[in-house]
Amino acid sequence: MDIHRSTFYANYTDIYDLYNQIENSMIQEISDIFLENHTVDSKEFFQILFNYISENRQVCRMFLGKNVSSTLYNRLTDLLKDTYLGCLRNDYGFTGTDEDLEYYMHFYISGSLAVIGKWADGNFDYPTEKIMMMFTDINNNLDIHFP
Repeated sequence: MDIHRSTFYANYTDIYDLYNQIENSMIQEISDIFLENHTVDSKEFFQILFNYISENRQVCRMFLGKNVSSTLYNRLTDLLKDTYLGCLRNDYGFTGTDEDLEYYMHFYISGSLAVIGKWADGNFDYPTEKIMMMFTDINNNLDIHFP
């Protein structure tokens, strides 16, 4: 699809503005998925998340693959950590900040993003169902001890 230069600049200041707007949109959509679905069982949650990734393969490959920027990676990590902590506080009665829990979550989130990045780098050839079950199994076997 070709667009005229004037059309592009009517909507974006430059290519970096376009990139930032796409990145911000993706982060907002992922945030919405977490906020709207954090109470469903893990299998259903991962089905929703991986459906989003499958429906947005090109963008996810660009943003989550081997060329992921450290800024985006940190934004996603912070978003997921804050969302997950919020869910633990609101839904499970966790109060205060537990440094051990934050380290645990950082490990879990970093590993999850790394697996999704590997999947994106492999052009999403690894079966979605296997990835989804892997995440479901890991999530179902988490053993978090509250203070």
